[in-house]
Order: sequence, then structure tokens, then C-alpha cells
Amino acid sequence: MKNTLYIILTALLFGACGDSTNSINTEKKTEAVKSTLEFQIDYKDWNFETPRTYEDFKELLDKKGAIRLDNILIKQEGNDLYDFNQNLGDVLITKNSPNDYTILEHYIIPIGSVYGKSAIFKYTMDPEKGTIIRDKDFVPQLTIYKYWSNHIVKEYDSYLNDTSFTTNNIEAVPYRAFENMRFLMFNLALATVLEDCQACEERLNRIETDYSFVSSKAYFKQNLFVCKTILRKFKM
Repeated sequence: MKNTLYIILTALLFGACGDSTNSINTEKKTEAVKSTLEFQIDYKDWNFETPRTYEDFKELLDKKGAIRLDNILIKQEGNDLYDFNQNLGDVLITKNSPNDYTILEHYIIPIGSVYGKSAIFKYTMDPEKGTIIRDKDFVPQLTIYKYWSNHIVKEYDSYLNDTSFTTNNIEAVPYRAFENMRFLMFNLALATVLEDCQACEERLNRIETDYSFVSSKAYFKQNLFVCKTILRKFKM
């Protein structure tokens, strides 16, 4: 009876070990993701100009967990697949599983008299498939008043009759025109994204034609670059 009991316990023990070994092997197989993606990032000892493999990138995230980056370029077989640069804000990349990464884009936007960052777009990266897809169901961490887009459009159009805004003589443009238009261009971009305001999108696309002074200063070009990037990515 004792021998019989010993045999049963031994069988159970080896069976458990076998299941554990199979589980470990399964996990290792699950982790073994092959990808042709190449990564260029600004991060500590990483040189942006030197492409790294997916294995290098995976190792970095395994060590650091989620990482925040200012500059990143991801290529698929030599072709640009995804990019983001520090002039826009930054991105937060999180690994959810071997084939599932989240890229959260934070954009620099004016908040009162200062600039802050807000998450506008979210992407899902599958390194094995070599895809990076925007999550169109993602709700930005930012809200504007409902129907605010109507007010934004009216404000934009009102300046078309103001020669201090429409003049081609940059020196004659008053300070208030720069300040008003700085906030207005961001409002147009955000209303397009948050309220799908087509009238706002149309006006943002022609803002440099209607108000030439928005291209006259470096910081204004930077603001416009952020707004148009938000608009471009929203349409993708």
C-alpha cells in the first residue's frame, strides 16, 4: 500500500514539474517575437542617428518599464512608419504584452499664459506584424465647451474685417493680434479633433493665407507646426 502511494505521489510530482516546464517553455515561446522594425530614439546612451533593432528596444523597455521620449522614428524595412519630435511634445510608450505596445502622444498647447502638455492621440504597436495603428476610440485627456467650435469660427471670421490682422506689413500688426491668433489656431485644431468641426479644419488650413503674420515669427511657426500635425494625424 505504501509503495502504491509512493508511486502515485511521484507520478503527481513529476506531472506537476512537467506542467511547470511546459508553462515556462510556452512563456518563452510567447516572448520570442520576431520583428523587422527599426528604432531611432533620443534616450540616454542611445544615439538617434544609429538605428536599433526591435530586440534592443524590447530590452530597454523590459529594463525601464514605460519610457517617455522626445524624439522617435520607427522604420519598417527602410520606410518611415512612425515619427514624433520634441517640437510637438513627447510620447509615453508602454509594453502591455509581447505583441502589444501603447504609444501615447502628449502635445504642447497653451493653457492660459503658460504652455502645458495633454495626451491627444493613442497608438497600438504590434512589432511582429510591423503595424502602428491609431486608436480612434481614444478620448483625449482634454475637453472644450460643447458647441465652442461655433464661437471659434465666428471669432476667426471677425478678424477678416480687421486690417490690423490682415495687413501684410508685419510691423503694423498689434501684439493683441499675435496673442489672439496664437490661442485661436490651437482652438481650431482641438475643435476639429474633439468636435469634428469641419469649418474649423477648413480655416486652419487657410490661416497662413488669411493672416500672413502667423508665418512671420519662429515661435508662431512652431505653434502652427503643432496644430497642423494634430490635424494631419487626426485625418490618418
